[in-house]
Amino acid sequence: MQIALTQEGCEGEMINGPFWVMGGIPIFRSDHVPFLPRNRVTLCNCGRSSIMPLCDGTHRSHAEAQIKKRKRGQA
Repeated sequence: MQIALTQEGCEGEMINGPFWVMGGIPIFRSDHVPFLPRNRVTLCNCGRSSIMPLCDGTHRSHAEAQIKKRKRGQA
């Protein structure tokens, strides 16, 4: 079993990505229905996914917007 927090490049900076859970760990939806066991599951870390608890990549667009906003403020 392994759990890892991923890091991704975004707009020239590193952002926290999803959690990778490896090793066939049982994962359940919020209504307690289990997902099919898999060797690796990517779990949301930002709380914005539309398919919770799985990651749908929403963290990336949110991080891009935050970075651009911060860079505009520095210019």
